[in-house]
Amino acid sequence: MTEKVINVFAALTGRDAAEITPETRLDEDLELKSLDKFGLLAMLEAELGAAPDPNEADPWNLVSEWIAFYEK
Repeated sequence: MTEKVINVFAALTGRDAAEITPETRLDEDLELKSLDKFGLLAMLEAELGAAPDPNEADPWNLVSEWIAFYEK
């Protein structure tokens, strides 16, 4: 599941998936803004069939937090 989530982040940001790790920070490392997170939620739902509630996911800043949602 880690690879699938990282691939979505890579597609959204245009970065190589190899540059993204679970410790990657959304705001500092990937430079994602609040509006980008809505795009992320849509992409995750399209690719993985589900997405976290936007209010629950709003404070998440590490890729690992997003991975943990899908590993529940």
